[in-house]
Amino acid sequence: MSIMCELFKSTGRTPCSPGSQRVKRCPLIFNPDSEDLLTGAVFGHLKLLWPELWLQPMLEIAYCQRDFNFLDYRQFKIEFWKKIPANALNSAWSEFDVCISIPPIKIIIECKYLAPLDEDQIGRYLDLIAFHYYQKHCEDTYLLLLTNDKTEPDILKKYRDTQHIRAKINELRPFVNYDRLCTNLARNVSWLNWQHIQHIIESIPADNLHYSERAIIDDLKKYFVKKLGRAKAQN
Repeated sequence: MSIMCELFKSTGRTPCSPGSQRVKRCPLIFNPDSEDLLTGAVFGHLKLLWPELWLQPMLEIAYCQRDFNFLDYRQFKIEFWKKIPANALNSAWSEFDVCISIPPIKIIIECKYLAPLDEDQIGRYLDLIAFHYYQKHCEDTYLLLLTNDKTEPDILKKYRDTQHIRAKINELRPFVNYDRLCTNLARNVSWLNWQHIQHIIESIPADNLHYSERAIIDDLKKYFVKKLGRAKAQN
């Protein structure tokens, strides 16, 4: 289950040797509480399935009343732990857990497992989206927060307010309508929990699926039972 982390997580760290203890710089990819492990396992399996089976229902739940039937899934692309360079006022690079491209839209997913959402992190991500994906005033860039909370975290309500987003954005691009940009960002921030993803996977009809696709779905069902059971035991 750590394959996606080992192959694609660009931190320069190497895996711990078998049986080693959790010490200073031992990567989290072998820690069962690791968000990277969960992210890599779930989306690393989902990328092997036709995205219309899981991505479209995921978007329709997260952004209810929005129509995503225009998407052309033949151009689907998914990247893990994508490094995003800093802007002029933010010297630190950031890392988007999952970045999905289906022209004309991008979906950036921040995954949390046992840890809570960080308000500063949300603000930083929106600032970077505004700087790097400002075309069309961010109409086509979505930030989806995926957590283990049973209900939408209160912290997210602040980001329904365009003025709160405006206070987090560094207005570095000339000729950009930042009022409109922040309105679109507020509209395109949403939330799901891992139980939503579990339900989507369980709802995929087995008819007309290849054996390998059914095997992937069966593995994910078992994996979710294990991971969500572990999270429930720790709450």
